[in-house]
Amino acid sequence: MTLIALALCSSSHAASLDLLEVGGAYGTPAATNPSAVWWNPAGLAVNGGTQFMIELAPTFAGIDANRTQPAYPDPTASMDFFYSQGYPQDPQYGGQDHITFNGVVPFVGVSSDLTVKGLGVGLGMAVPTARGGVSDMATNANRYALRAGSIQDIHVILGAGYQLKDKVALGASLHYVDASYYADIDSTSYPDIAWAVAEEVGVMPPSYQDMYNELDGYAADVIMGGEKAGGKHGALHDRTFTFSLGTHVTPLPKERMLDIAVAYVHGVSLNTEGDLTMKFACAGEWDEFSQQYVFDANGLCNSTFQGKGSIAYDLPGRVQFGIASSPIDRLRVELMGAYVMWSVFTDFDIVTEVSPDQVPVDDPTIAAETSDLVSQHRLWARDNQDTFWLGLDGKMQLHKYVTGGLRVLYDHHAVPSNVVSINNLDNDTVALTGMAMVSPTSKLGIGLSFGHAFLASRTITDSAFAVSLADANPNGETFYGNNPDIDRYFYPESNGTYSGGINRLGITLKGNFGGSANDTW
Repeated sequence: MTLIALALCSSSHAASLDLLEVGGAYGTPAATNPSAVWWNPAGLAVNGGTQFMIELAPTFAGIDANRTQPAYPDPTASMDFFYSQGYPQDPQYGGQDHITFNGVVPFVGVSSDLTVKGLGVGLGMAVPTARGGVSDMATNANRYALRAGSIQDIHVILGAGYQLKDKVALGASLHYVDASYYADIDSTSYPDIAWAVAEEVGVMPPSYQDMYNELDGYAADVIMGGEKAGGKHGALHDRTFTFSLGTHVTPLPKERMLDIAVAYVHGVSLNTEGDLTMKFACAGEWDEFSQQYVFDANGLCNSTFQGKGSIAYDLPGRVQFGIASSPIDRLRVELMGAYVMWSVFTDFDIVTEVSPDQVPVDDPTIAAETSDLVSQHRLWARDNQDTFWLGLDGKMQLHKYVTGGLRVLYDHHAVPSNVVSINNLDNDTVALTGMAMVSPTSKLGIGLSFGHAFLASRTITDSAFAVSLADANPNGETFYGNNPDIDRYFYPESNGTYSGGINRLGITLKGNFGGSANDTW
């Protein structure tokens, strides 16, 4: 069976799986507020005093995926007899989907010098990776890539920095990462069914043709995370650690006319594990071969299996920088960006395990065979490439109590066109953000920001993904089960046009007790 994994479909700056808005309009690589625990821990040591920042960011994303009808080959035999028996003549699998994501992305952080000059420590909770989506259609054209799902990595970060002679700060942080992964995706079992029937009857019946690979009756609804009572679902989980290192140089510390910050955030390897649900349909009533020799014989028809699943993948390290200038006290401008090593994200490594006692048949031999059929180890190509993002952030104190700002970002895609799909989507993006903060006292600020990310449309015509009967032949040289290079791409074709946008509203509360006035930024 061809099984599933997912990389979801809303992005922000830094490409691929990222939703890198840690700290919202106040988070930058040269930040000296509590968001520095993520961006650059050296920044914790620059302003002194005690600061806190809380942001809640309602985020609303929409992706339009107009899948092109896949180019399955013409039938290899005359189908007139089978058409007369009810076999579909020209099944259509293309069409338009709308994928939506609504959620709230939080950041909470506190930093302090602990009354020691030059010291800065910080503790924060951030969500640098948070993506999700659900189709607005029950049987959507892209359901073999995505019905619904979410990926989220929560980082609890402890950081510290020390500034030498008001000029050079060094910092490090330790990240505890709590990762979760949920996916609801259809999986086609048609190629494996065809060869199972061929083994039973001694020859492949001519009714089996590639154009039927995506018919509904042969789809298994696979829920990574497991289906729960009331139509709810669980998630796969993993927990690990990573770290970051940084430096923040202030050549003119008194005037603060120039700040140069560079940081490295180490990547993580995740292996999320948890419950699995597989829900099988039935072959069309016109397909007596599949119904008799596979669905009925193996207890698959309208059956639900519970098991265990895992998905392993690598997230990248990154080098991020910020060059900030405050030529006057009321103004701060920062040129910022990052180089992100997304090339480590080559595949999803997928394992499904269903025990024989989940198979509703009396014969233990058949139960074991069915268990082996649905328990698999698969790969799914991601083939990401190293990439970058660049941005310009400006803030100005317009009044004693009011600060305003604008930000523009360009994010270059990390996913090459031949592996783009609704579950591996990354578009070139331009994001614009405006912000305002009201400071009723010198120690407290209440901020509001709004940003929109414009995702450039991508039209894909060279999809590397393809499912064929020939590559499912267990005795063939190109059998996907024995050939990782074929296995990685043995999923339905994903040519089409993908476009969309993201709206992000940030609500921020900031406090400063005893630190430099520059923490307004």
